[in-house]
Amino acid sequence: MKKILVLALATLTLCVSQTLYAAPALWQIDYQNKTSYLVGTIHATNPELRKSLNKLVPYVKKSRVFIAEINLADSQLQHAGQWMLEAASWSEGLPDDFYSAQESIKIANKLAEMGLPKQLMKRFEPWFLSLRLMILQAVNAGYDFTHSVDQALFEMAQKHQIPSKGLETSRQQIAFLDSFDEHGKSLLLDTIKQLDDIRLSMDAISAIWQSGDVQQLERLIDYSDKTYPSSRQVEERLLKQRNMRWISDLMPELAVGDAFIAVGLMHMAGPSSLLKGLTAEGAVITPVPLD
Repeated sequence: MKKILVLALATLTLCVSQTLYAAPALWQIDYQNKTSYLVGTIHATNPELRKSLNKLVPYVKKSRVFIAEINLADSQLQHAGQWMLEAASWSEGLPDDFYSAQESIKIANKLAEMGLPKQLMKRFEPWFLSLRLMILQAVNAGYDFTHSVDQALFEMAQKHQIPSKGLETSRQQIAFLDSFDEHGKSLLLDTIKQLDDIRLSMDAISAIWQSGDVQQLERLIDYSDKTYPSSRQVEERLLKQRNMRWISDLMPELAVGDAFIAVGLMHMAGPSSLLKGLTAEGAVITPVPLD
């Protein structure tokens, strides 16, 4: 369960599916006459996706440092699963009037449909139930969350003795997840609908990852904003605020150069995207074709 934090934040905004011959979305970053690389990741794998990562070996191999959302070499990760369960548990039990009767029925039915006991409603906060549902759907579709793209890239860096860093800690990621209004109730209700939305299907997201088409990704975010009330809160808490912090940490690394940065693909789109923020700081960003 310690890998759950690596995938949790992106899983709240998208899932991925199998795409044959997919190519990762990679960008070259030039800043102060130094070059680094940035890849948009997805937090799960299957055999074909793992095979596609071989295209990134030359870029990882020549890097000075490998930077991910969290440092996967951190020994504290072994405690992350327990920390998350503690944060997600109702401290004094589920309040009697927290869910309406209609909401309770809807949530209980979806949990049962996914093979989960309805008693989870009384034990865990809504944001955690949302996460469980999305991960379970992807696992049922044949996806492996115990060995994510991030983990595979980290192992690639370790193989070539590249030191690693993280942009945030596991405790910080838990705090982001635990910061939703009403404990993430609107997020859970939206998730129940999104699981059946073909526009947000795993195949659709996988196609975007394959093409590296940021404009298509932005159109998807715009659709989500207009369709699901919780989307804007997800973008603000899990994307915009984190992107701003990451940019401050990344600029010194880009000034030195030879950094290989791997973060979730959703951070690359929208008005407050990582790409736009780095560009505003003077970096020149160019897509790298891998096909």
